[in-house]
Amino acid sequence: MTIVATATTAPVPREALAGDATANKRHYRSPKRESEAAAKCAALIAAVLSLAAKGIFRAGAEEIADAAQVRRQAICRYYGSVDILYRVVAREYWRQVMDGLPVSHDYLDQFDERENKDLVWQLLVGRPREMSAAELDGARKDGAR
Repeated sequence: MTIVATATTAPVPREALAGDATANKRHYRSPKRESEAAAKCAALIAAVLSLAAKGIFRAGAEEIADAAQVRRQAICRYYGSVDILYRVVAREYWRQVMDGLPVSHDYLDQFDERENKDLVWQLLVGRPREMSAAELDGARKDGAR
C-alpha cells in the first residue's frame, strides 16, 4: 500500500480533535455538590475563627481540617492553600478575629479598616502581607501626607 500526498488538505476543526481541552470539562454542576462545597468552605472558615478564638493563630492545614472535620485536601481544593484561606478570613472576617483578642476596643479603634485587616493577617500567618505595587504607592502617598 502506498500513501499519496495530496496538495489540498482540509483543515481539521478544533472540535474534531480528540485531545481538545474543552471536550472533557464538566458543564453541569449538581446542586448537591454545590451545597457540599459551600458547607465545607463554611466549616473551614468557622474552624479558623474558632481556633483564633482559642488563641491558636498560626494553625496548620491538618489542625484546621481536623477542627472543620474535613479532609486536609479540602483546603487546597476550595482555597488553593492555607495562606489563601487566611487571606479570606483576614479580608472578610477580620472583625470576628479582632473581637476575640484580649485587647481593648479603644486601642483597636484608632486604626482604620485596612490596618486592622493587615493586623489580622499578621496574626494568622506570622509575617507582613505582601503588597502590590499599587498598594505600595498608596501607602507611600498616605505616609507623605
